[in-house]
Amino acid sequence: MKKLFVTFCLLLIACPLFPVFFKHIGMKEGLSQLSVMSIYQDELGRMWFGTQEGLSMFNGNRTFSFKPAATDDPFNQLNSSYLGNSNFPIDGDKKGSLYIVSDGALLRYDFKEDKFYRLAEKGVRTVAYQDNKVWFSASDSLYIWRPETGKADFVLKLEGNYVQDIFVDSNKQLWLGTLKGLYLVGKNRQLKCVIPNEDIYEIFEDSKANLWIATRENGMYCRDKAGDIRKFMHEAHNPNSITSNHIRSFAEDNYGNLWIGTFTGLNKYNPRTNKMTVYTRDDLPGSLTHASVFATYKDVQGTLWIGTYYGGVHYFNPETDLFTYYSADASRNDCLSYQFVGHMVEDKDDNIWMCTEGGGLNFFDRKTKRFTYYKADEGENSIAHNNLKSICYSAGRNKLYIGTHTGGLSVYDITKRTFRNLNEVSAVFREKAGNVVNQVVLYNDSYLIMLTRKGILKMNLDTEELTSLFDSDVNYNGITFAIDGKDNIWIGQSAGIQRINLKNEQDQTVYRNNEKGLGRFGITKVFVDRNGRMFFGTHGGGVFSLDSETDTFTRYATDNDLLQSNYCYDIVQSNQGYLIISGDKGLSFLYPERKTLRAAELGTALPISAINDGCGMLVCRNGEVFVGGTDGATSFYEEALFAASKDYRLYFSELYVNNELIHPLGKIKSIRESFPYLKKIVLKHNQNNVTITFASNNYISTLNRATYEYRLEGNSDQWIANTNREITYTNLAPGRYVLHVREKEYDPSVLPKSIEMEIIVKSPFYATPLAYTLYLLLIAAVLIVFYRFKHAQLVLRTSLDYERKEKDRIEELNQAKLQFFSNISHEFRTPLTLIIAQIELLLQGGSLAPTVYGKLLKIYKNASQMLSLISELLDFRKLELGHITLKVSEQNLVGFVKDIYLSFNEYAVKKNIDYRFQSPADSILCWYDANQLQKVFYNLLNNAFKFTKQNGTIEVVMEETDGEIVVKVIDSGVGINKEELSRIFDRFYQSESGRYEAKTSPGTGIGLSLAKSIIELHHGQVTAESRPGYGSIFIVRLPKGADHFTDNEISTDARDQVTQPAPVVWDREALADDLTAAGQSDEADGELRTMLIVEDNDELLQILTSLFTGLYRVVVARNGKEGLQMAMDEKPDIVLSDIMMPEMTGTEMCVRIKNNFDLCHIPVVLLTALTTSDQSIEGLQRGADDYIGKPFNAKVLVARCNNLVRNRIILQKKFTRQQNFETMELANNPIDQRFLDTVSQIISDNIDNMEFDMNLLAKELGLSRSSLFAKFKALTGMTPNDFVLNYKLKRAAQMLKSNPDMQIAEISDQLGFGSPRYFSRCFKAQFNITPADYRKKEDKQS
Repeated sequence: MKKLFVTFCLLLIACPLFPVFFKHIGMKEGLSQLSVMSIYQDELGRMWFGTQEGLSMFNGNRTFSFKPAATDDPFNQLNSSYLGNSNFPIDGDKKGSLYIVSDGALLRYDFKEDKFYRLAEKGVRTVAYQDNKVWFSASDSLYIWRPETGKADFVLKLEGNYVQDIFVDSNKQLWLGTLKGLYLVGKNRQLKCVIPNEDIYEIFEDSKANLWIATRENGMYCRDKAGDIRKFMHEAHNPNSITSNHIRSFAEDNYGNLWIGTFTGLNKYNPRTNKMTVYTRDDLPGSLTHASVFATYKDVQGTLWIGTYYGGVHYFNPETDLFTYYSADASRNDCLSYQFVGHMVEDKDDNIWMCTEGGGLNFFDRKTKRFTYYKADEGENSIAHNNLKSICYSAGRNKLYIGTHTGGLSVYDITKRTFRNLNEVSAVFREKAGNVVNQVVLYNDSYLIMLTRKGILKMNLDTEELTSLFDSDVNYNGITFAIDGKDNIWIGQSAGIQRINLKNEQDQTVYRNNEKGLGRFGITKVFVDRNGRMFFGTHGGGVFSLDSETDTFTRYATDNDLLQSNYCYDIVQSNQGYLIISGDKGLSFLYPERKTLRAAELGTALPISAINDGCGMLVCRNGEVFVGGTDGATSFYEEALFAASKDYRLYFSELYVNNELIHPLGKIKSIRESFPYLKKIVLKHNQNNVTITFASNNYISTLNRATYEYRLEGNSDQWIANTNREITYTNLAPGRYVLHVREKEYDPSVLPKSIEMEIIVKSPFYATPLAYTLYLLLIAAVLIVFYRFKHAQLVLRTSLDYERKEKDRIEELNQAKLQFFSNISHEFRTPLTLIIAQIELLLQGGSLAPTVYGKLLKIYKNASQMLSLISELLDFRKLELGHITLKVSEQNLVGFVKDIYLSFNEYAVKKNIDYRFQSPADSILCWYDANQLQKVFYNLLNNAFKFTKQNGTIEVVMEETDGEIVVKVIDSGVGINKEELSRIFDRFYQSESGRYEAKTSPGTGIGLSLAKSIIELHHGQVTAESRPGYGSIFIVRLPKGADHFTDNEISTDARDQVTQPAPVVWDREALADDLTAAGQSDEADGELRTMLIVEDNDELLQILTSLFTGLYRVVVARNGKEGLQMAMDEKPDIVLSDIMMPEMTGTEMCVRIKNNFDLCHIPVVLLTALTTSDQSIEGLQRGADDYIGKPFNAKVLVARCNNLVRNRIILQKKFTRQQNFETMELANNPIDQRFLDTVSQIISDNIDNMEFDMNLLAKELGLSRSSLFAKFKALTGMTPNDFVLNYKLKRAAQMLKSNPDMQIAEISDQLGFGSPRYFSRCFKAQFNITPADYRKKEDKQS
C-alpha cells in the first residue's frame, strides 16, 4: 500500500508536467464531419459524436457515420430520413437510447432496434438525460419525455427566454442555462435567477459539487457548495488566466483537474494550485489540429475526448498516456535540435545531456522542460562535431566526455561551460586516437576507456595522457565493450566475446560464436547489471546472459517469448530491476530471474516511430526513462507504466450474413435486437456464411497492440489468432456453435477479457426431425407400395412367364412343324427325283404312242408341281431363317401370270368353274424374281380353287397404274369372316369358315404367309377383301422400276428366269462323240475312263449308273467310307457322290480325297438336296469341283461331269504340246502343285546326268516306282519317262532360241541325250520340226 501511495503521489505531482500527446479521429478515420459539437459514451463503451453534418460512432476499431437520407424510403431500415445535418447536443440514458437534437427535432436512436424515432418535430434547442428523466426544451418551454407513454409532459414556460442547457446537480436541483442567465428551478417550479444577463452555454458539476457555468462571451463562473460564486475571465497580461472568454464545455479528469473547452484552445485548470495550462493548435505531432474546442467528455476509463471546430476528435488519458514526446525543431526551445537521438547521461542536477547524430549536444532542463543546444561552429568554445556517438559523465569533475564522429573526443566542463577538443589541442592524441570515437566509458573515475577505429585506448583523466589499454601495446578492437565490477573489460566482437582483466592482461577468455550456447550473430551491446551479471545483445540473435558458474550462455529471444525482437540496440536496467532492451519493434522489459516479459510497441504505446542502432536509453535516478529514436525522444516513468490497467469490455459489434449487414427485424426475423445486445443468433441453413466483428471500449494507450484469438466451439477446438477484429466462417453446417473470443494475454497472472456468442444454424426442412419423421412415414408408405407393386409385378410376371412359355412352346411347336415339314420335304425330293428321272428316261424312247406320251407328260408335269410345292415349304423355312435373296430381272408379268393361270385350266373345267383372265395389255414389264413370284400366284389360285364350289367363278385381273402393277385373284368362294381377315397371312393360320370346304385337301397354313413374305421382299403389298358368302379378293401390288432393289438383287442372267417343266431328252451318241473328240477314251487300249458313283439310295444309284454307263466305266459305292476305299483302289477319273449318307458324308469323303496325295487330282462332284447358297459354298470350300442340287436335270448332270473330265484331258494335251514347261495348269490343288514343282527341280538338277532314270526320280520323291507311274499318268496323262523327255525337249527349244551359237550336239550333250541323232528324232516327234529348222524359224521371226 505504501508503494502504491508513493506512486500515486508521484503521478499527482508529475501529471501537470506531462505534455499531452493527443490521438486523433478525422475524416480519414470515417468521421462524418470535422466540426464535432457534442460527445457521448453509451453503455457498451462506444463513443458518439454529434457533428454539423451527421452523426458518428467510434467503437475503438472503426468509425461509422449516419447521415440523413435524401427521401423517406419505406425500406430504409434505420429511418435515417429522420436525421438532420446538425446533430447536437446528444445525450443518452445508458439503457439503449441516444437522444439527439437534429435540425430542431428531437430524435431517439434505439441501440437495440438500430433505428431512429422522431419524438418532437421542431423548435427543440437542447436535450439532457438527468435524474433518470429525458429533459428537453422547445421554443421557450421545458418538457419531460415519457418513454412509457410515448408522450412529452410540459414542465414550465419561460416567457421570452430560451433554455440552452439543462442540468440536475447532485442535490437533485434543476438548473437551466438560458439566453438571459442561470436559473434554479425551485419547489412548485418557481424560477430563481442566480446569474442574470448571461448567455449560458453549459452547466457542469465537478467531483467536489462545485458548479461550473460556461458563458458564450463572458468567461465562466464557479458556484461552490456554499453558494459563493467566483468568476474567471481572460486577462491579457496574466498567463495563468483562461485563454478566451468564449467558454463551451467542461470535463474533469480523475486527478481533479478541470478541462475547459474554449474558442482559443483547451485549458486545464488545477484547483489545488490554481494553475492554468493551455493546449492549442501546434505543428508538433500529438497536438490539437484546431484551436476552437466545442465538446469535452470523460469516459468511464478517464479518457478525455475533445471535439474541435473543423479539427475532428482528439483524445488522451491523463493517467495512462504517460509517454512524453520530444520532437525535433531547432527553432524552438521546447524541442530537440535533431531527430536522431543517441546516448544520454544525467548530471548531478538531474538534467539530461543528449547526443544527436547531426544536431550536436542537447541539454534538457527537466524543471523548465526547455532545451539548450551546443553545436559545432568556428568559435573557440564549441563542440568538435555535431555527430555525437557516445557520452559519459564524471560527477566529481562535473565534466562530460563526448565521442564524436570525425571530431575526436570533446570534453565539456559543465561548471565552467567550456569545451576542450583534444584532437585540436594535441597532435599526439589525434595521431593515436584518430577522429572517430565510438564509445567512452569511465574507469574508476581515473581513466577514460575509448573505443576508436584504431582500437581501444586509455586516457588519464587528470593528465589527459593517451596510451594503449595495456603496457604490451597490443591493439584490441571490437564493436562495443563494458567494464564489470571485477576490473574485467568485456569486448563484443562480430566473431564473439573477449574478456580481459584490466589489471592482468594475461587473464583473459574468448567466447566464440556458436560455442557454449552463444549464437552466431555479432555482438551489438555489452551490459553489466547491478548484480554483476553480464548481458550481451546481438544483431538478430536476441540477448545472451553468461552464467559465471557453468561458463555457458542463456538465450532470451522471441522464440521463447522473452523478447519482443531479436535485434538489440541498447540495454539499461530500471530502478525496479527490469532490463530495458531497445529493438526494432520497441522496448522489451525483461525480468531475467522470473523469465517474464513486458513490452511497449512502437506506434502503439511509444510515440516515436522507430528505434535504430545508435539510439540510446537512460534511466534517471527518479525512475524516469528516456528513450532516443529516429524522430525524437520519449520519456516515461516505470512505476506508472506497469500500473493496473483500466477496466474495459469486449463486445460483438456487427453481424454480416451472406456479405450483408444484418439489422434487427430485417431479413433475419429471428434477430430482434442489435447485434451487440444479443447472446444468441439463430440462422437458417442458407444463411451459413457469417462474418462477425467485435470491438473493445478500451481507448487508452496500451504497451503493445492488442491481439485476439477465437475458436468456434462445435466446429474446432483450435484457437486462431486475429488482429483485424473480424471473424468469417463460410458454409457452416447445421448445428449449435459457441463463438469464443478472448484477448491474448502474455502475463499468465492476468485473466484475459473474453466474450462468447451462441450461433445456431438450423437444418433445412428436409433435415429437421419433422422431416425425418415424414421421411420414415414416406419410406414406410413407399415400402408398402413397393411391396404391393412387387407382389402385383410378381403375379404379372408369373402370368407373363406362363404366357411366354406358352408362346415359346407354340413357337417351338411351329419350329418343330417347320423342321418336320422340311425333313419330310427333303425325303420327298429323292423319290420325286427318281420318278421324274424315270419319266425322263421313258420320254427319251421314241417308240411311245402319242396317248401314252401325253399321259407320261402329265405325270411329269404334276410330279414337277409336287416337287415345286415341296420346294415351297423349304423356301418358307429359308425365309424364316433369312436365307432367301431375290434375283430380279425385267420380264413380262402378263405372260408370267397367264402361264400360271393356264396350268389350272383343266382343273377349272373339271369343277365347272367360270375361269377367266383379264389384262389391259399383252405385255407389262415388271422387275421380279420369277422363281419366287410363281409361288405367290400358285398359292393364291390354289386357295381360290380350294374354297370355290362347283359352278363358281374365279377371275385373274391385272391392272396397271403410273407407279404400280396390280394383280387381283377374285373368287366366289365361301369368303372369310371380318375378324379373321387380319390373321389370314399369319403362319399356320387356317380360316374357320373354309375348314369344311377344304377338308378333302387340308392345307399347311403357310401358303399365304409365304406369299406375303415374298411380296414384301419385292417391296410390294398383298391384301385381302372378303365377306362370307360372297367370296374373296386377293390383291397383289408390285411397284414399277428397279430403284427399290439393291445391286445384289438385280440380275440379267437368263437362268434366273423360270421356265415350265418339260421332258428332258438328249442324244446319247452325240454325248459319246463329244467325249471321244476330247480324248476321253484311253488311246492305248480303248478303255473308257472310270467314274465312281457314291449314293446310298439304290433306286437313284441305278438311275445314275444307267445314265453314265456307256460313257464311263462306272464303279459304285453306297456310303462315304466305302466310296473313299473304292477311290483308293480304283483311282477313278471322276467321283460323283451324294452328301447325306451313313457312316461318312459325301463332304467328309471329299475332304479326305483332296488331302490324299494319290487321290487329290481326281475331280469330285457333290449331288444333294441341300441347295442353299451357304451349303453350296461350304461344299466348294471343302474342295468339291462342282455342286449339283436335287432334283437334277440328267443332261445337265452328264454335261457338267463330262466337262470336268474333258477339261483335264485338254490341259494335259496342252502341256505336252507347249514349248514352256509351266506345271501350274496341271495342278488344281496345292499338293499336286508342290509335287510337280519338286519333280521339275529334280529334273533340272540332273538334266545332264546320263545316269538319271526313273528309279533315281522315285527315290528322290520318296515314292515307289508303281506309285510314281500311277500319279504321273493320272496327273499329266504321261508316264514319268515321257514327262522327263518332254521337260528336256522344252529346255532344248529354249536353248536353241536363246543360244544361237551353241551347236546342236552341244545342246544334246548338256541335256543328257545319248546322241545328236536321237535328240533330233525326239525333238521332231515332239514339235514336228527338226532342231535346225526350229532355230532358223525362230531367227526369222526375231
